Amino acid sequence: MYEIEMKFCVEQPEEFQKRMKEELQIEFGPVLTEIDYFFQHPERDFQKTDECLRIRERNQNEYRITYKGPRLDILTKSREEIELPLTLLTQKNTLTEWKKLLERLGFTYFASVKKLRRNAFFSFKNRDYEMTLDEIPTVGTFTEIETDVDSDDPLDRDFARAEILLLAKNLHLETCIPRSYLGLFLDAQQSNPKNRNNPNSQ
Repeated sequence: MYEIEMKFCVEQPEEFQKRMKEELQIEFGPVLTEIDYFFQHPERDFQKTDECLRIRERNQNEYRITYKGPRLDILTKSREEIELPLTLLTQKNTLTEWKKLLERLGFTYFASVKKLRRNAFFSFKNRDYEMTLDEIPTVGTFTEIETDVDSDDPLDRDFARAEILLLAKNLHLETCIPRSYLGLFLDAQQSNPKNRNNPNSQ
């Protein structure tokens, strides 16, 4: 599965939601709290290889482990994604045990990023999309538009990429932000003297 995604900064979240609903009948759902726990590979630097291994906790009752491969282009966040539910996280401290398992295999816990997320699901030109409205404390508010391609054919991914760019234009979203939330969070931490020695303050 390949994830085709674009991220944009939202300066006025309430106005953005109102415009999405009035002009395009896109309505966001309730706020979800997500915390992403990122891990570093024992033999290669994921920041240099542009890969990602994370455990995502949602509302303290849903957990998933995800691997993301390197981005396939510099404009969108098109990349291979492998995501699996952690269905056994039902007992206290089980998340801690999963962290311990990864650390025993040589992975190192790196950082965590918290976000308040609202989701919207819709179709555009016969393709399904997910749009999120994300508030990242100390960083800002963003929207992401995502669609999936279940094909290894580069032409299929190129076609999906062109469609998501067209959709972004229709939504009046102009400047794509290629950085991940982890990258934006670490940038914000570095720019704030109070947090420079505590990259995991969330």
